Amino acid sequence: MKKGLLILGFILFPFLMFAQKELSPSDWKMTQAKMFFEDDQMGAALEIYLELFEEYASDEFLNLRIAECYFAQYDYEKAKEHLESIMNSNPDSKYIDNANFWYAKTIHKMGNFEEAISYYNKVAHGIELYDSTIVKNLISQSYSAMKMRVIKQDYKCVNLGSNINSEFNEIFPIYAWNENKIYVTTDRLVNEGQDANPSTGLYDFSVLESFYENEEFGELCLVDEVFSNAKDYILTSVGAGAGEYVLFKNSPEFEDNGDIYYLKLKDELDISQPQNIGETVNSLKFDGAGSLDFINHELYFSTNSNNKKGEEKDIFYSNHRKISFSNSLVVSDFKSEFDESFVYLHPGGDFVVFSSNCGKSVGGYDLFISVKKDKKWTEPQNMGFAFNSVENEMHFTLSPDGEFAYITSDRPEGYGLLDVYQIEFKKYFEENFAYKPELTIIQGQITDENGEDVVAKISVSNNLKDCYNQKVDTDAEGYFTIVVKPGTKYKLEVKQSSYEKYSMVLDLSDSSKSTINLDVELEIKE
Repeated sequence: MKKGLLILGFILFPFLMFAQKELSPSDWKMTQAKMFFEDDQMGAALEIYLELFEEYASDEFLNLRIAECYFAQYDYEKAKEHLESIMNSNPDSKYIDNANFWYAKTIHKMGNFEEAISYYNKVAHGIELYDSTIVKNLISQSYSAMKMRVIKQDYKCVNLGSNINSEFNEIFPIYAWNENKIYVTTDRLVNEGQDANPSTGLYDFSVLESFYENEEFGELCLVDEVFSNAKDYILTSVGAGAGEYVLFKNSPEFEDNGDIYYLKLKDELDISQPQNIGETVNSLKFDGAGSLDFINHELYFSTNSNNKKGEEKDIFYSNHRKISFSNSLVVSDFKSEFDESFVYLHPGGDFVVFSSNCGKSVGGYDLFISVKKDKKWTEPQNMGFAFNSVENEMHFTLSPDGEFAYITSDRPEGYGLLDVYQIEFKKYFEENFAYKPELTIIQGQITDENGEDVVAKISVSNNLKDCYNQKVDTDAEGYFTIVVKPGTKYKLEVKQSSYEKYSMVLDLSDSSKSTINLDVELEIKE
């Protein structure tokens, strides 16, 4: 009898050992992985989780964490596989709500919007880290995606390629007005002396530029300005001429999540530093994405200073006079209960593009557009799947001729994190709003009758009710760039104390020219 019990004991022992072999959250490897996971180092966390998976393949929490890591790396097929492992093996799992939530997000990203809605509804009450408001917003985004999917859009969208994009972030494309080039801010390595952030592997931001030549953008190179080389500034907008910049910088020592800075250089030799634009705009919270309308002297920007509880940002505006900015006010037309993190204000004030993760998005952050009609902004509309995806579309700029838009997106087919894409815009705008978003660039040089360069002030006036008069300074060699809205006549006056006053009328009533070259010769006073 004892022999039989002994044999039975040997038979049961391996099974008892197997049954007792459970993964403990306090396991050292799990602790390591948790540290990486909570620090958003998903690759490092996944490596450890997969090592544990070889021994604990049925552990539900481990499968959930692996799925979240794969999701963060845009590998939705593998995320789906591990979530289904939990859902199919134990419908009563204590992690079933989390599994349903992440399964809904995963198939949403894979384009199965109808099924995503059914799984979102299973957790409509919310889960630990995502309350019911967030889940309801995701349901709304799924319905928006279903609606947008049936709208036909035939606008070519291309990644700008390896001359511009890298394995890092390329953000805030800004098209220059005075030269055929695009600015891009990046967190890649640009010089030997840089150290990467030990957690993210990213470097301090640098501002680069690429010139458009031979029908393509060349390789990025550093902008020749004091803020460009790994100074952690983000360039968000430029003026019409050279040397006028709006920037953002997050200086941790100020504990305010970042401020807007402004810089206007006198000439190429000016090495002035960007200046904080002050408390009329900046607050103790985030203030960024400043976009300058240098025609109407307005600055639009994104801030969460109006949100006492959360971090959701809204669009504000401030009037710009010379080097100062007025007290800012919210643009209520664009306000939602979610996050408006970016804004582009087209010079002349014809339209605005902003990024939001509200319920009208098709997933993540989308680009929305609103046009000015009868001095009021129209209801913002999603720009559709030509511009947006189920990932995040964050930034927007427009070529001076209005032909192409340049956006940033973290689509999985990109080179790295956020990439820059080019999309047909003029065709989109004409088909949706029945007019062209045109501007005319007037460029030239002021000289005297002896051919000497003249530094002067130029005033531009017109009879348009929706545009202010402009006053422009030439650079040290007399060169100038002025950007105006066509469709009217402009009066240009050039003043310099040593020369006779110069005045002319420039008729742009029927002009289709995007660029006009205009050199002015002044007469010396007798």
